[in-house]
Amino acid sequence: MMLTAHHVERFARASGDVNPLHTDEEFAHRSPFGRPIAHGCLVVLAALAAAPPGSPPGAPPIRASFLRPVFPGTRYRVRWGADRVVVEHGGEPAVVIRFGGTPVAADPSAGGEPFPVGEPDLAELRSLVADLGANTFDDDVLSGLAVCSRIAGVHQPGRHGLLTSATLRTRRGTGATGGRLRVLSEDRRTGIVRVGAGWGSRSGWTTAEITAFRRRPAPAPSAASTAAHLPPGEALRGTHVVVTGGSRGFGAAMTAALATQGAVVWVLYARSDDAVAALRAEFGRDRVRPLRCDATDPHAVEQAVRVARREARTIAGAVLCATPPLLPNPVHVDAVLPAVGQLGRALTTSLLPLAALLPWLAADRGWLVFTSTAALDNPRTDWLHYTAGKVAAEHYVRHLASRHRLPLLVTRPPAMRTELTNGPATALAARAPEEVAADVTRWVLDHHAPPPDLSAGARP
Repeated sequence: MMLTAHHVERFARASGDVNPLHTDEEFAHRSPFGRPIAHGCLVVLAALAAAPPGSPPGAPPIRASFLRPVFPGTRYRVRWGADRVVVEHGGEPAVVIRFGGTPVAADPSAGGEPFPVGEPDLAELRSLVADLGANTFDDDVLSGLAVCSRIAGVHQPGRHGLLTSATLRTRRGTGATGGRLRVLSEDRRTGIVRVGAGWGSRSGWTTAEITAFRRRPAPAPSAASTAAHLPPGEALRGTHVVVTGGSRGFGAAMTAALATQGAVVWVLYARSDDAVAALRAEFGRDRVRPLRCDATDPHAVEQAVRVARREARTIAGAVLCATPPLLPNPVHVDAVLPAVGQLGRALTTSLLPLAALLPWLAADRGWLVFTSTAALDNPRTDWLHYTAGKVAAEHYVRHLASRHRLPLLVTRPPAMRTELTNGPATALAARAPEEVAADVTRWVLDHHAPPPDLSAGARP
């Protein structure tokens, strides 16, 4: 099974779930996934559409659990069992769909507030599942999954929601109309929300119990949040440094910390114009300078570094933070090539800027910081491509820094409150990136050399 971006667009229009995590490239780029993901309920429809002859009927009650994101353009296996369907990649389940159970249950929407159910475009949904391979399809399932998707993606939790499970049931012939929506529970620490919904459908009264994760966007660093861990100073006044991946996450925290110590920070970034603009507004346009380029494009990286060196005249140091999205990849024949691709991109985003900066750092007697990961101390099997990339990059960085006699810090920070690891598991234990950036900046303050005198006649 493989969904396309066009399938996602069609489902968004037909269901009304136009959540930007599925439909907006820029919004999705700022998420932990790095690019748009398929609607969970669309994945359920696609899996049911691929039913082999003699499979159990895909009719309510249905419970779907969404364990991993499903990406358009990636091929997944669909395995049918006696009472369930599993959509998997690399031998690991992404979505599990179960049939049966208790058809009559307490209405989870009882006591809820009215909400506008709307009418999914059934004709377009039927056309979509036909294109996905289904000859016939239960209309209650089509419309029910579409409404579930719109509830989670638009109403509750809404824009920053991520669907984790949905249970769909239908009571035949009740004659009820309208819709009700009720928040059953919400854990404000982890962001887990349970919602009950009910609405009049063609066959009667359809109910859904939905569980979702309300993502809290990781906050950008501010002057106040930076000063809470590192008092402002002017020790780096007159120095120019480069931070790769410096627009968001830990890179943005490093940009902020260095700027508050007086440095001019050249931020090398791929596409987050709004984030860079916010950093410049907060820390000063003279302190934060943009270098927009793709860190996997050799020519673009080389040109960006040349711009910084030409205007700065000396580069006092560099912080290598750029990294692609951290996506799990199991060790499986289906996942080896994607894992190698991710490993290659991770290495490239570290080594290309380093190769371009190295001659200038050596000439200017600069320092170097490389951002690795604490995951190396206890690697997860499905992150081995990520930790292997960091090990390889560390090897390069240590060798080259020693060869060129550059002061080097390889930092292995723990999980931080950034979009790279923004999930329920990190919501409670993650450290503030400004705190880690303050520790790194103290090392910089101990190892930086005063800027040379570049007044007229001081240097040929």
